[in-house]
Amino acid sequence: MKTVVIVDNNINLLEQLKNALNKVQGINVIGTSEDGERGILDVRSLRPDIVITDIKMPKVEGTQLIRQIANEKMNYLPHFIVMTSSQDANTIAELRELPIRKVFNKPFQFKDIVEELEKILQDERVRVIIADDDVEFCNKLKNALNQYEDIDVLGIANNDEEEISLIENLTPDIVITDLLRNGKLSAENIIEQYKSQKFLVISYSPYATPQTRSNVVWSMQKYGIEKDYDELAFKLKRAKENMVRLKIDDVNSTTKEEKQEKGIWEKIKDFFKN
Repeated sequence: MKTVVIVDNNINLLEQLKNALNKVQGINVIGTSEDGERGILDVRSLRPDIVITDIKMPKVEGTQLIRQIANEKMNYLPHFIVMTSSQDANTIAELRELPIRKVFNKPFQFKDIVEELEKILQDERVRVIIADDDVEFCNKLKNALNQYEDIDVLGIANNDEEEISLIENLTPDIVITDLLRNGKLSAENIIEQYKSQKFLVISYSPYATPQTRSNVVWSMQKYGIEKDYDELAFKLKRAKENMVRLKIDDVNSTTKEEKQEKGIWEKIKDFFKN
């Protein structure tokens, strides 16, 4: 479930959009504000996943709201979706400098915003495979992760060949892989071989954790996982969030707009560090 706060001084639009979004499965509008000043307070207190805000509003404009939340370093930053009727060059230039996911020019159709929220829901589903020669542990972990609606366990691998096959055929977002196990290839070998893949490393040893590898999103000890599956689920979701928002794999941006966008995500990357 993704939570939403809507900020707009047009009360009719506010209510209509709220009603439209609350009909979308997986979306819950938890707050509405009629000006930017109140919107800032609501975002701070409610910490929604998504903020949909108008730009031209009394007291505090939407650009100020976004900049304020982005600068507060709360280890939190929602997806910002902007509604605007302004074609002013300065406003457009300012929007390009802010961490905004999407801009909708008024008038727009509600279905366009619905489609964007559905993309967010899909983007942030975490597709996982589990690789460990401990069959009992794999099954226990799979059953635990299946309780979280944003996590899809695509498969289990109990040896190197199965892990490689699942990586290549299913292209998961994250591989949860045991670092210390028997096999022709070590987990280190596979992590090195699939540099474009993201791994969450698990091990009974607190010392065998390749934390310096750029494609290792976290290292965890197995006893810690078994004590707190919520923490593991949180870390998996945060890792996927990083991958989507920071566009880690988008290293070939060539257009001016793409370079600007990449620069924006670089500016805010510290917000997503654990």
